[in-house]
Amino acid sequence: MASDGEARKLRTRLRRLRTRLHKLRTRLHRLRTRRRG
Repeated sequence: MASDGEARKLRTRLRRLRTRLHKLRTRLHRLRTRRRG
């Protein structure tokens, strides 16, 4: 099994990736809505 430190690192990495994806998604949504308007 992986050590506690490794698990923590993976968790932080996943969180960062999730936030990045969320930001990109919101940006795309805004652009789409702007085009429609």
